Amino acid sequence: MHLYRDFLNNEGLPRKTMNRRLSSLRAFCEFLLSQNIIRSNPAKVLRNYSNTGSDEAYAPNFFSEFCTYIEGDSNTPNSDVIKDDVHEFLKFTKSL
Repeated sequence: MHLYRDFLNNEGLPRKTMNRRLSSLRAFCEFLLSQNIIRSNPAKVLRNYSNTGSDEAYAPNFFSEFCTYIEGDSNTPNSDVIKDDVHEFLKFTKSL
């Protein structure tokens, strides 16, 4: 189940979309449990992405890869400024 949560995060989906999909999965598993199709709800442990968590919870995992790339590119001046700009953009997109 946690692999599915990671998959959603890696897809770069909006936080609200990821949380809705996780909620739907929990509800589906609750239905299966109520019908005695499964014995326990494996999705019960899945938590939504918080509204106040770190940016890593909202941004696709490739942001850290981007930072490594930009730091290693000797042709890119001001890599810290570029990383800060992208970070601010990601903070903006999570507020939409």
